[in-house]
Amino acid sequence: MKSLNSRQVLLFAGGLFLLIAAAFLGWQGLENMGEKQRRCQELTDQLGNEALAAILMDPEGVQKSRKAAKEIKDLKEKLEGETGQLRQSWEQSAQIASASDQDWAKDPGKWKDRLIQIQSDMQREAKQVNLKVAPDFYLGFEAYRQKSPSPEEVPSLALELSLAKQLVGHLIDARQRAKEQFPTTCELRVLNLPGTDKESPLSQPGKEGKNVAAGLSRKVFRLEMESSPEVLYILVQNLMRDSGLWIIRDLSISNPKQGFPSRSEISQKFATSKESSEKDGLSPGKLLEILAGGESLAVQLGVEFVVWPKSPHPADLSKGKQP
Repeated sequence: MKSLNSRQVLLFAGGLFLLIAAAFLGWQGLENMGEKQRRCQELTDQLGNEALAAILMDPEGVQKSRKAAKEIKDLKEKLEGETGQLRQSWEQSAQIASASDQDWAKDPGKWKDRLIQIQSDMQREAKQVNLKVAPDFYLGFEAYRQKSPSPEEVPSLALELSLAKQLVGHLIDARQRAKEQFPTTCELRVLNLPGTDKESPLSQPGKEGKNVAAGLSRKVFRLEMESSPEVLYILVQNLMRDSGLWIIRDLSISNPKQGFPSRSEISQKFATSKESSEKDGLSPGKLLEILAGGESLAVQLGVEFVVWPKSPHPADLSKGKQP
C-alpha cells in the first residue's frame, strides 16, 4: 500500500470535513424545513378553514381580508344601531299604549268614561270619511256596555282599548286617503279583542299571551270589514309604518261578486241612468263602472301587537351587581 504524503493527508482531511459539514447543514436545513411545514400545518389545522388558506396564499389576501373585516364591523355596528332604534320605538309605543301614567288606566269608572268617549269620537270620525259603522259598535268591548271592569282588569283593558283605538284610527285614515276609481262601500263590521274570538286560529292556546322564551307579551285582534282593495292596501301600509310592532298573522279576502252582471241587469242600469240619452245608450266610462265599479272585498284580518318590554335603566342594572 502506497503511503500518503503530508499534503495529500491534509487534502483528504479537508474533503472529509467538508463532506461532514455539508451533511450536517443539509440535515439542519431539512429539520428547519420540516419544522416550518409542521408549524404551517398546525396553523392550518387551528384555523380549520381552507378558504383562509387560499387567502394567505394570495399576496394581497391579508390586505383584502382586513378590508372585508372592517366592512363587516361597520355593517354590524350600523345594524346594531338601527336595531336599537327599532327596539326603542317598539318599547315607547307599548308604554304609550299601556297608559300606565294615566288615571283612566287605573280606575274602573274613569276607564269606562274613556271607552264611551273613544266610541263617540270614532262614530263621528267614521261618518266624516263615509266609513259605515253600526250605531251600537263598541270597539269589541260589548261585555262592558252595561258594567265597569274590576280594578284588576283595568290595566290590561287599558292597553287593549288603546290598541283598538289605533286599529280603527288606521282604518279611518286609510278610508280617507284611498283614491278609488269608483266609489266603493267601506264598512267595519267586527272587531274582536284578544281572547274573545274563539273560532279564530289565532285564539288557540299558545297563539296569544306571553312568550316566555322572549319575555314578550302580545295582543291579537281580528277585524272583519268590507272595503275596496285601495283601502285595504293603505291599512296594511299604516300598520307596517306604525311606531309599534304590529304583525299581520292572518288575512282572508273574498269577492262577493263572482261574475259580471247579466246583460239584462246592465241594460236596466243604463236605462235608469243619465247616460241612456247618449248614442247607443252606452259610454265607455259608465260601462266600466257597471262592470267593475263597486267591487268591494270581504276582509278578515288578524293582527298581533307585540308588547315590547321596557329595557332596564343602566342604574337599575348596577343595583343588581355585587360590590
